[in-house]
Amino acid sequence: MTSHRILYHHRTRGHGAEGVHIRGLVRAFRELGHEVEVVCPPGVERAAAADGAPPPARRGAGSAWSGFSRLAPQLLFELLELTYNGWSRIKLAGAIRRFRPELIYDRYALFHAAPARLAARHRIPLVSEINDATFIERSRGLVLRGLARRIERRVLDRSALIVTVSNRFRDMLTAAHGTAASRVVVTPNAVDPGRFDARDAPELRARLGLEGRRVIGAVGAFVPWHGLDYLVDSVQGLLAARGDAQVLLVGDGPVRAAVERQVQRLGLDGRVRFTGFVPPEDVPRYLACMDVCLMPDSNEHGSPIKIFEYMAMGKAVVAPRYAPIEEVLEDGRTGLLFPPRDPDGLRRAIERLLDDATLRARLGDAARARVLATHTWRINAEAVLAALSRS
Repeated sequence: MTSHRILYHHRTRGHGAEGVHIRGLVRAFRELGHEVEVVCPPGVERAAAADGAPPPARRGAGSAWSGFSRLAPQLLFELLELTYNGWSRIKLAGAIRRFRPELIYDRYALFHAAPARLAARHRIPLVSEINDATFIERSRGLVLRGLARRIERRVLDRSALIVTVSNRFRDMLTAAHGTAASRVVVTPNAVDPGRFDARDAPELRARLGLEGRRVIGAVGAFVPWHGLDYLVDSVQGLLAARGDAQVLLVGDGPVRAAVERQVQRLGLDGRVRFTGFVPPEDVPRYLACMDVCLMPDSNEHGSPIKIFEYMAMGKAVVAPRYAPIEEVLEDGRTGLLFPPRDPDGLRRAIERLLDDATLRARLGDAARARVLATHTWRINAEAVLAALSRS
């Protein structure tokens, strides 16, 4: 394979799932022999540093921006997103002069057109990875929707290749903007095999008070569409009937306080354990403590990274039957699927796995084999470059 110089840009803070995605893909490009330079916002640690380490938690411009994004009136926030184009244009132009990239890879953000404009000006192929868009349900509303939509379409039109995480997302994109499906490559999220080790973590189990327990767990952001509220409702009776069962919720986010109040209201304080935020590099140790791994809910277009991480750890997975999830998990073979937003279906799947250790092991082994064979960041990087060569 010919080596390329790739200029990678992201406007995110590079934390959580987005940071895992950024680091995984950049590391994969480098492992394939390509040179990669990363441009990201001021004050944000480079999520895709050369050593692949996640950014350390620290206060500064990045954390200030995070606080501002939560508290600012939406119109002001969108105007500031527009002004980011000026800063990024300067930084990207400088990187183009110095690094002389043969490819620009942009993790697209709303209102951000600078990579597309510079790619067109310098006649450099642009790959736009679309994870957020005007046509999907978002945690924040949009005031300047019309302007955002026009910018988004212009970016798509100028892209040599567009990357999405699911066929459903691709179909939504083509319906919204008339983009030819042939210009879109679908690469579901993935894992870095080197990060995951299926061995148990007895010292962590002991510290969390999980010894002798059957642990039902979930990791990730505490956001409304992950269904943690009805997860708690659905396991209430199960926990009452099974003294050895324990729920472990790993992560943090905007609905955590509400879920904690729900747990207290139902009298489940001692049976549902919250860990708070856990750095990505520590997540495998927490997964090792779990017997059943859950994705209580998702959305119709997303590709939850947690599912791939559960699979890589050889865990039995329970997830809702959304189309993007069915592209990855096969019901009864690599996991158990239940009807979306059906607490009873979720509970029945959990009970089935708790009652059958052989089924847990069989599903976990098959899931690990599947994800390592088809869903690694290196495979995704190869797929993007192969699709670009055909475009």
